[in-house]
Amino acid sequence: SVVLRIPKGPKGTVARRIYRTQNMRNTQGESRTAEYPIDQVTSFGDEYYFLYEIQDNVTITWVDQLADMHLGTLINTNNYGNWPSTINRIASFKNTMFLANSQDSLLRFSAPRRPEEIPVDNTIEIGDSVSGPITALHVTKNALVVFKSRGIYLLKGSPSDGFFAVTLSKDVGCIASKSVKEVPNQGLVFMGSDGIYLLQGALENTGSITSVVRLSQPIDDTFKRINLSAAENIRTAINYKDRELWISVCVDGSMEPNLLLKFHYEIGEWSTVPNFNMKTFVNTGDHRDYMILASKEDSTSYSGLHAYTRAINTKNAFTVTPKYQTTNLAL
Repeated sequence: SVVLRIPKGPKGTVARRIYRTQNMRNTQGESRTAEYPIDQVTSFGDEYYFLYEIQDNVTITWVDQLADMHLGTLINTNNYGNWPSTINRIASFKNTMFLANSQDSLLRFSAPRRPEEIPVDNTIEIGDSVSGPITALHVTKNALVVFKSRGIYLLKGSPSDGFFAVTLSKDVGCIASKSVKEVPNQGLVFMGSDGIYLLQGALENTGSITSVVRLSQPIDDTFKRINLSAAENIRTAINYKDRELWISVCVDGSMEPNLLLKFHYEIGEWSTVPNFNMKTFVNTGDHRDYMILASKEDSTSYSGLHAYTRAINTKNAFTVTPKYQTTNLAL
């Protein structure tokens, strides 16, 4: 047994992995010599095998009692590959990290439970160049849905058996990466080039037929006003308290959100809120279900964060002005 002192990692570290050489003996306990190399290149002292993972950043002492023959796999530097520098889409599915960008159709993925290892061969071609680049990744239950600007694909499989893609649609796609939102008891809502759509029955083992439904038909006139060149500025959130899907869009040539579309998903109806100059918003996700809004204003009293409430104008004989003030930050 060997007592090891393990240094702590930098701030944000969640685990530390320990690797060890097999020194000068092989798995049978035989002495290793220069005539017994493993890869013909690496010297014995540089061949590292996985030993243990400490799943915290607190422990500083650990006892190594593992025999050489019980060590994990030998590190192969080819398994690490080069980190894709243009990645802007990331999703975690079945203990594997999936990476994509908005420039091509390649979906790259890591080794299971090892997000820092991106083997060179771990790539899947999604669709073709005609369907455009990958615009969004969304994990829902037992499926990874891959959206392209004109196409929807479902990723199936597992790290042990391999992953593969199944085509769901080549007619409809997603043009706004932040528009994808799972609506309770409905499906995935996303914005396409000609409307707002609902993807139903795309999950594995649900027994539901997969279908794509255009939700925005009742508001086609409003949709035509949306500046699709600013689609990446579109934001969505679920207001659970009021059973609403919020979609902020840029209309009438604006590059910043200035109109809020509300889809009342329990009754299937739409309403609009004009002059909604909010950069983004989020649901608190706790029992309060508050909607916190971030203003894009940077020089007025409306800058900062706002809480969306069912406000009242008067209380008894007094006029009230509900307000949630923060420092004037342009968010």
